[in-house]
Amino acid sequence: MLITAISGIFGRNVKCTAEELALLAQQGDSDALDELLESYGPFMKKTASQVCKRFVSSSDDEYSIALSAFHEAVLGYEEGKNASFLTFAHMIIRRRIIDFIRKESSRQEYSHDFTGAFDEKDSNGWIEGRQAEKFYKEEQQAEKRKEEILAYQQLIAPFGLDFQQLVKVSPPMKMRGNHVCKLLSWLPKPMIFLIT
Repeated sequence: MLITAISGIFGRNVKCTAEELALLAQQGDSDALDELLESYGPFMKKTASQVCKRFVSSSDDEYSIALSAFHEAVLGYEEGKNASFLTFAHMIIRRRIIDFIRKESSRQEYSHDFTGAFDEKDSNGWIEGRQAEKFYKEEQQAEKRKEEILAYQQLIAPFGLDFQQLVKVSPPMKMRGNHVCKLLSWLPKPMIFLIT
């Protein structure tokens, strides 16, 4: 606001970028921080809505978390190290809201049953709710899969292995099937019954 007022006094209409405002806010300029929070409120709501797969208003908990995460992004932004400020802020907001959703869903008090928010008679709303719920579950599974892959990667790292090496030395699918068939043919029938 101060920057806007000063530029109005001197007859210039200088508009600072988000990066410039973030750097000013880091130096203690509360007007720059206020201008950032005021100007990028819709950005924070949009980011929160994308993560939650629903509209997020100013009174929602997710918006409060987005505000806090945006402030964290302002304080943590480094001009040369990070990409653009808004990209950095988007990433921080997204992570904090996902953490909040995980924490709340583990308490079983916070429901992400999106189907209840839509009227069953309104078929479009119901279908959209189902699609949002399906997308949310798929995203949760993808996050779990990423965590499992990272854990497995850490598990095989002490042996000097990585995924590219495993792919190179693994036999093709057809060969694996043949090997399993050969192994099963050597086993006695009662043993095959126990395996299956």
